[in-house]
Amino acid sequence: MTIENKLGKKLYDKVTSQSVVGNTTRGIMGKSSLRAAFLGGSVTFGYCPGRLEKITAFPELVGEYLSERYNGSEILNLGISGTTSLMGLVGAEMKVRDFEADIVFVEYAINDAMSRQSAESFESLVRKLMAFEKAPVVVPVCVCTSRGHTCAPMIREICTHYGLLCVDITESVYPLFGDKLNWSDYSVDEGHPDEGGSRLIADCVIKAIERLSQIPQGEAILPSPLFSARLEKLKICKDYKTDFTEKKEWLFYFDSCLEAAEKGYFEAELDCSWAACVYVSSNDEGFGTALASLDGNETCEIDAYSLFGWHNPVIEVIADSKQSQSRKLRIELADKGKKFILLCVVYC
Repeated sequence: MTIENKLGKKLYDKVTSQSVVGNTTRGIMGKSSLRAAFLGGSVTFGYCPGRLEKITAFPELVGEYLSERYNGSEILNLGISGTTSLMGLVGAEMKVRDFEADIVFVEYAINDAMSRQSAESFESLVRKLMAFEKAPVVVPVCVCTSRGHTCAPMIREICTHYGLLCVDITESVYPLFGDKLNWSDYSVDEGHPDEGGSRLIADCVIKAIERLSQIPQGEAILPSPLFSARLEKLKICKDYKTDFTEKKEWLFYFDSCLEAAEKGYFEAELDCSWAACVYVSSNDEGFGTALASLDGNETCEIDAYSLFGWHNPVIEVIADSKQSQSRKLRIELADKGKKFILLCVVYC
Protein backbone atom coordinates (compact mmCIF):
# COMPACT_ATOMS: atom_id res chain seq x y z
CA MET A 1 0.00 0.00 0.00
CA THR A 2 1.36 3.43 -0.93
CA ILE A 3 1.73 6.29 1.54
CA GLU A 4 -0.98 8.17 -0.37
CA ASN A 5 -3.38 5.23 -0.07
CA LYS A 6 -2.59 4.82 3.60
CA LEU A 7 -3.23 8.49 4.39
CA GLY A 8 -6.05 9.02 1.92
CA LYS A 9 -5.93 11.58 -0.89
CA LYS A 10 -7.28 14.49 1.17
CA LEU A 11 -4.76 14.13 4.01
CA TYR A 12 -1.95 13.30 1.55
CA ASP A 13 -2.60 16.49 -0.43
CA LYS A 14 -2.66 18.47 2.80
CA VAL A 15 0.60 16.95 4.03
CA THR A 16 2.48 17.44 0.75
CA SER A 17 1.20 21.02 0.49
CA GLN A 18 2.22 21.80 4.08
CA SER A 19 5.70 20.50 3.30
CA VAL A 20 6.26 23.59 1.13
CA VAL A 21 7.13 26.38 3.56
CA GLY A 22 8.30 29.96 3.39
CA ASN A 23 7.71 32.91 1.12
CA THR A 24 9.58 33.68 -2.05
CA THR A 25 9.98 36.79 -4.14
CA ARG A 26 10.93 34.82 -7.27
CA GLY A 27 9.00 32.21 -9.21
CA ILE A 28 8.83 30.53 -12.61
CA MET A 29 5.52 31.90 -13.87
CA GLY A 30 5.24 31.96 -17.66
CA LYS A 31 7.96 29.41 -18.40
CA SER A 32 7.00 26.97 -21.15
CA SER A 33 10.05 24.77 -20.57
CA LEU A 34 11.94 24.00 -17.40
CA ARG A 35 15.46 22.81 -16.64
CA ALA A 36 15.86 21.46 -13.11
CA ALA A 37 19.09 20.49 -11.38
CA PHE A 38 19.31 18.45 -8.18
CA LEU A 39 22.26 18.60 -5.79
CA GLY A 40 22.37 16.25 -2.81
CA GLY A 41 23.47 13.03 -1.21
CA SER A 42 22.17 9.47 -1.32
CA VAL A 43 18.50 10.52 -1.08
CA THR A 44 18.92 12.51 -4.30
CA PHE A 45 21.05 9.81 -5.95
CA GLY A 46 18.58 7.03 -5.14
CA TYR A 47 20.75 4.74 -3.01
CA CYS A 48 18.76 2.10 -1.19
CA PRO A 49 20.57 -0.41 1.10
CA GLY A 50 20.08 -4.02 0.08
CA ARG A 51 19.39 -3.17 -3.56
CA LEU A 52 21.84 -3.98 -6.32
CA GLU A 53 20.50 -1.12 -8.43
CA LYS A 54 19.56 2.40 -7.36
CA ILE A 55 15.85 3.04 -6.98
CA THR A 56 13.97 5.60 -9.03
CA ALA A 57 14.97 8.64 -7.00
CA PHE A 58 12.75 11.65 -6.44
CA PRO A 59 14.51 13.77 -9.13
CA GLU A 60 13.53 11.24 -11.81
CA LEU A 61 9.94 11.21 -10.55
CA VAL A 62 9.89 15.00 -10.66
CA GLY A 63 11.32 14.75 -14.18
CA GLU A 64 8.32 12.66 -15.24
CA TYR A 65 6.01 15.39 -13.97
CA LEU A 66 7.97 18.10 -15.77
CA SER A 67 7.79 16.16 -19.04
CA GLU A 68 3.99 16.09 -18.76
CA ARG A 69 3.58 19.66 -17.50
CA TYR A 70 6.03 21.55 -19.72
CA ASN A 71 6.61 21.53 -23.47
CA GLY A 72 10.29 20.93 -22.90
CA SER A 73 12.08 19.87 -19.75
CA GLU A 74 15.40 18.45 -18.68
CA ILE A 75 16.74 17.36 -15.32
CA LEU A 76 20.29 16.99 -14.05
CA ASN A 77 20.64 14.67 -11.06
CA LEU A 78 23.94 15.42 -9.29
CA GLY A 79 23.29 13.38 -6.17
CA ILE A 80 26.32 11.53 -4.76
CA SER A 81 25.96 9.37 -1.66
CA GLY A 82 27.74 10.49 1.48
CA THR A 83 28.43 14.05 0.33
CA THR A 84 27.67 17.36 1.98
CA SER A 85 26.93 20.87 0.76
CA LEU A 86 30.70 21.40 0.47
CA MET A 87 30.67 18.90 -2.40
CA GLY A 88 27.55 20.66 -3.66
CA LEU A 89 29.68 23.78 -4.14
CA VAL A 90 32.01 21.75 -6.36
CA GLY A 91 29.09 20.32 -8.34
CA ALA A 92 27.53 23.75 -8.76
CA GLU A 93 30.74 25.11 -10.28
CA MET A 94 31.51 21.95 -12.28
CA LYS A 95 28.09 21.20 -13.76
CA VAL A 96 25.19 23.44 -12.72
CA ARG A 97 26.70 26.69 -14.00
CA ASP A 98 26.89 25.43 -17.60
CA PHE A 99 23.57 23.57 -17.35
CA GLU A 100 21.80 26.93 -16.88
CA ALA A 101 19.02 25.53 -14.72
CA ASP A 102 15.78 27.41 -14.14
CA ILE A 103 15.42 25.81 -10.73
CA VAL A 104 17.85 23.97 -8.43
CA PHE A 105 16.82 21.66 -5.59
CA VAL A 106 19.41 21.21 -2.82
CA GLU A 107 19.21 18.22 -0.46
CA TYR A 108 21.88 17.97 2.26
CA ALA A 109 19.77 18.16 5.44
CA ILE A 110 20.84 14.78 6.83
CA ASN A 111 24.44 14.79 5.53
CA ASP A 112 25.33 18.26 6.81
CA ALA A 113 25.68 18.95 10.54
CA MET A 114 24.14 21.59 12.76
CA SER A 115 27.44 23.44 12.83
CA ARG A 116 28.97 26.74 11.81
CA GLN A 117 31.00 24.95 9.12
CA SER A 118 27.91 23.39 7.53
CA ALA A 119 26.00 26.66 7.75
CA GLU A 120 28.88 28.39 5.98
CA SER A 121 29.07 25.87 3.13
CA PHE A 122 25.27 25.63 2.70
CA GLU A 123 24.82 29.41 2.65
CA SER A 124 27.78 29.76 0.27
CA LEU A 125 26.15 27.20 -2.03
CA VAL A 126 22.84 29.08 -2.03
CA ARG A 127 24.59 32.35 -2.83
CA LYS A 128 26.77 30.79 -5.54
CA LEU A 129 23.69 29.44 -7.32
CA MET A 130 21.77 32.72 -6.97
CA ALA A 131 24.75 34.67 -8.35
CA PHE A 132 24.97 32.68 -11.59
CA GLU A 133 24.44 34.73 -14.75
CA LYS A 134 21.18 32.86 -15.33
CA ALA A 135 20.21 32.88 -11.67
CA PRO A 136 18.05 29.82 -10.92
CA VAL A 137 15.33 29.66 -8.30
CA VAL A 138 16.87 27.73 -5.39
CA VAL A 139 14.74 25.36 -3.33
CA PRO A 140 16.31 23.40 -0.43
CA VAL A 141 14.78 19.98 0.29
CA CYS A 142 14.86 18.85 3.93
CA VAL A 143 14.43 15.23 4.96
CA CYS A 144 15.19 13.53 8.28
CA THR A 145 16.36 10.26 9.80
CA SER A 146 14.26 7.91 11.92
CA ARG A 147 15.87 9.45 15.01
CA GLY A 148 14.91 12.95 13.90
CA HIS A 149 18.32 14.19 12.76
CA THR A 150 18.01 17.02 10.25
CA CYS A 151 19.55 20.41 9.56
CA ALA A 152 16.12 21.77 8.62
CA PRO A 153 16.08 24.49 11.34
CA MET A 154 19.37 25.94 10.08
CA ILE A 155 18.35 25.58 6.43
CA ARG A 156 14.97 27.21 6.99
CA GLU A 157 16.69 30.13 8.69
CA ILE A 158 18.83 30.57 5.57
CA CYS A 159 15.71 30.28 3.38
CA THR A 160 13.95 33.02 5.33
CA HIS A 161 16.99 35.28 4.98
CA TYR A 162 17.13 34.84 1.20
CA GLY A 163 13.41 34.61 0.48
CA LEU A 164 13.41 30.98 -0.65
CA LEU A 165 10.77 28.31 -0.55
CA CYS A 166 11.82 25.18 1.31
CA VAL A 167 10.47 21.65 0.89
CA ASP A 168 10.55 20.34 4.46
CA ILE A 169 8.95 17.02 5.38
CA THR A 170 10.28 17.09 8.93
CA GLU A 171 7.35 19.01 10.44
CA SER A 172 4.56 17.85 8.12
CA VAL A 173 5.39 14.15 7.71
CA TYR A 174 7.64 13.13 10.60
CA PRO A 175 4.89 13.52 13.25
CA LEU A 176 2.78 10.98 11.33
CA PHE A 177 5.24 8.14 11.98
CA GLY A 178 4.06 5.92 14.79
CA ASP A 179 0.51 7.20 14.28
CA LYS A 180 -0.79 7.02 10.74
CA LEU A 181 2.45 5.76 9.15
CA ASN A 182 5.18 3.29 9.97
CA TRP A 183 8.77 4.33 9.29
CA SER A 184 9.00 1.26 7.04
CA ASP A 185 6.38 2.87 4.76
CA TYR A 186 9.01 5.49 3.95
CA SER A 187 12.47 4.00 4.47
CA VAL A 188 14.37 0.71 4.58
CA ASP A 189 16.79 1.91 7.27
CA GLU A 190 17.38 5.03 9.37
CA GLY A 191 17.19 7.50 6.51
CA HIS A 192 17.25 6.16 2.96
CA PRO A 193 13.79 6.32 1.38
CA ASP A 194 12.50 3.42 -0.68
CA GLU A 195 10.22 3.84 -3.70
CA GLY A 196 7.36 4.98 -1.48
CA GLY A 197 9.52 7.50 0.33
CA SER A 198 10.94 8.84 -2.92
CA ARG A 199 7.42 9.22 -4.28
CA LEU A 200 6.46 11.23 -1.19
CA ILE A 201 9.47 13.56 -1.53
CA ALA A 202 8.79 13.97 -5.26
CA ASP A 203 5.16 14.92 -4.64
CA CYS A 204 6.24 17.53 -2.09
CA VAL A 205 8.74 18.93 -4.61
CA ILE A 206 6.03 18.99 -7.29
CA LYS A 207 3.83 21.03 -4.95
CA ALA A 208 6.70 23.53 -4.68
CA ILE A 209 6.99 23.73 -8.47
CA GLU A 210 3.23 24.28 -8.76
CA ARG A 211 3.44 27.07 -6.21
CA LEU A 212 6.42 28.67 -7.95
CA SER A 213 4.57 28.54 -11.27
CA GLN A 214 2.05 31.00 -9.79
CA ILE A 215 4.75 33.50 -8.77
CA PRO A 216 6.27 35.92 -11.34
CA GLN A 217 9.91 35.65 -12.27
CA GLY A 218 12.10 38.21 -10.55
CA GLU A 219 15.64 39.35 -10.09
CA ALA A 220 17.84 37.51 -7.60
CA ILE A 221 18.81 39.88 -4.78
CA LEU A 222 21.59 38.87 -2.42
CA PRO A 223 21.45 40.40 1.06
CA SER A 224 24.46 40.44 3.37
CA PRO A 225 25.41 36.92 4.53
CA LEU A 226 23.51 35.50 7.47
CA PHE A 227 26.27 33.20 8.73
CA SER A 228 29.16 33.35 6.26
CA ALA A 229 29.64 33.20 2.51
CA ARG A 230 33.40 32.90 2.29
CA LEU A 231 33.15 29.86 -0.03
CA GLU A 232 30.62 31.27 -2.51
CA LYS A 233 33.33 32.22 -5.03
CA LEU A 234 34.85 28.73 -5.00
CA LYS A 235 36.71 28.02 -8.25
CA ILE A 236 38.23 24.97 -9.91
CA CYS A 237 42.00 25.09 -10.39
CA LYS A 238 42.67 24.74 -14.12
CA ASP A 239 46.22 26.08 -14.35
CA TYR A 240 48.74 23.60 -12.95
CA LYS A 241 51.79 21.46 -13.65
CA THR A 242 51.71 17.71 -13.13
CA ASP A 243 53.11 14.39 -14.24
CA PHE A 244 49.94 12.63 -13.09
CA THR A 245 48.21 10.82 -15.95
CA GLU A 246 44.91 12.27 -17.15
CA LYS A 247 42.19 9.65 -17.43
CA LYS A 248 38.44 9.44 -17.91
CA GLU A 249 36.46 9.42 -14.68
CA TRP A 250 33.07 7.79 -14.14
CA LEU A 251 32.02 10.05 -11.25
CA PHE A 252 29.79 12.35 -13.25
CA TYR A 253 30.84 15.63 -11.60
CA PHE A 254 34.23 14.97 -13.14
CA ASP A 255 34.77 14.21 -16.82
CA SER A 256 38.40 13.34 -16.15
CA CYS A 257 40.83 12.79 -13.29
CA LEU A 258 44.57 12.84 -12.65
CA GLU A 259 45.99 9.49 -11.58
CA ALA A 260 49.40 8.86 -10.04
CA ALA A 261 51.05 5.49 -9.55
CA GLU A 262 54.52 4.75 -8.21
CA LYS A 263 55.35 8.47 -8.05
CA GLY A 264 54.01 11.81 -9.22
CA TYR A 265 53.44 15.45 -8.39
CA PHE A 266 50.84 18.20 -8.88
CA GLU A 267 51.79 21.87 -8.52
CA ALA A 268 49.72 25.05 -8.75
CA GLU A 269 50.02 28.71 -7.86
CA LEU A 270 46.89 29.80 -5.99
CA ASP A 271 45.83 33.21 -4.76
CA CYS A 272 43.49 32.10 -1.98
CA SER A 273 42.60 31.98 1.69
CA TRP A 274 41.01 28.53 1.43
CA ALA A 275 41.89 25.54 -0.71
CA ALA A 276 41.04 21.84 -0.83
CA CYS A 277 41.67 18.81 -2.98
CA VAL A 278 38.94 16.43 -4.12
CA TYR A 279 40.19 12.87 -4.44
CA VAL A 280 38.92 9.30 -4.74
CA SER A 281 38.58 7.20 -1.60
CA SER A 282 38.73 3.43 -2.08
CA ASN A 283 38.82 0.23 -0.04
CA ASP A 284 41.25 -1.16 -2.59
CA GLU A 285 44.58 -1.64 -0.77
CA GLY A 286 46.30 -0.53 -3.96
CA PHE A 287 45.39 3.05 -3.07
CA GLY A 288 47.88 5.01 -0.98
CA THR A 289 48.75 8.34 0.59
CA ALA A 290 49.67 11.70 -0.91
CA LEU A 291 51.34 14.60 0.87
CA ALA A 292 50.11 18.17 0.47
CA SER A 293 52.36 21.16 1.10
CA LEU A 294 52.03 24.93 0.85
CA ASP A 295 55.11 27.00 0.07
CA GLY A 296 57.29 24.00 0.93
CA ASN A 297 55.65 23.35 4.29
CA GLU A 298 53.76 20.07 4.66
CA THR A 299 50.14 20.68 5.65
CA CYS A 300 48.51 17.26 5.65
CA GLU A 301 48.53 13.64 4.58
CA ILE A 302 45.75 12.61 2.21
CA ASP A 303 44.98 8.92 2.63
CA ALA A 304 43.08 7.59 -0.39
CA TYR A 305 42.70 4.14 1.17
CA SER A 306 39.71 3.73 3.47
CA LEU A 307 37.94 0.61 4.67
CA PHE A 308 34.69 2.45 3.93
CA GLY A 309 35.71 3.90 0.55
CA TRP A 310 33.85 2.88 -2.59
CA HIS A 311 35.51 5.08 -5.24
CA ASN A 312 33.67 8.05 -3.76
CA PRO A 313 34.84 11.67 -3.86
CA VAL A 314 36.24 13.12 -0.64
CA ILE A 315 37.29 16.70 0.10
CA GLU A 316 40.43 17.43 2.12
CA VAL A 317 40.96 21.04 3.19
CA ILE A 318 44.57 22.07 2.61
CA ALA A 319 44.53 25.81 3.36
CA ASP A 320 42.22 27.74 5.67
CA SER A 321 43.16 31.25 6.76
CA LYS A 322 41.53 34.65 7.09
CA GLN A 323 43.71 36.45 4.58
CA SER A 324 44.05 35.69 0.89
CA GLN A 325 47.62 35.32 -0.32
CA SER A 326 49.67 33.78 -3.11
CA ARG A 327 50.55 30.18 -2.31
CA LYS A 328 52.40 27.39 -4.04
CA LEU A 329 50.55 24.12 -3.62
CA ARG A 330 52.25 20.79 -4.17
CA ILE A 331 50.67 17.35 -3.91
CA GLU A 332 52.90 14.31 -4.33
CA LEU A 333 52.46 10.58 -3.95
CA ALA A 334 54.03 9.31 -0.73
CA ASP A 335 53.51 5.54 -1.00
CA LYS A 336 55.65 3.87 -3.63
CA GLY A 337 53.76 1.30 -5.63
CA LYS A 338 50.40 2.75 -4.60
CA LYS A 339 47.79 4.73 -6.53
CA PHE A 340 46.20 8.13 -5.94
CA ILE A 341 43.41 9.74 -8.00
CA LEU A 342 43.03 13.51 -7.84
CA LEU A 343 39.68 14.74 -9.12
CA CYS A 344 40.32 18.47 -8.79
CA VAL A 345 41.69 21.24 -6.60
CA VAL A 346 39.26 23.96 -5.52
CA TYR A 347 40.01 27.31 -3.91
CA CYS A 348 38.66 30.74 -3.08
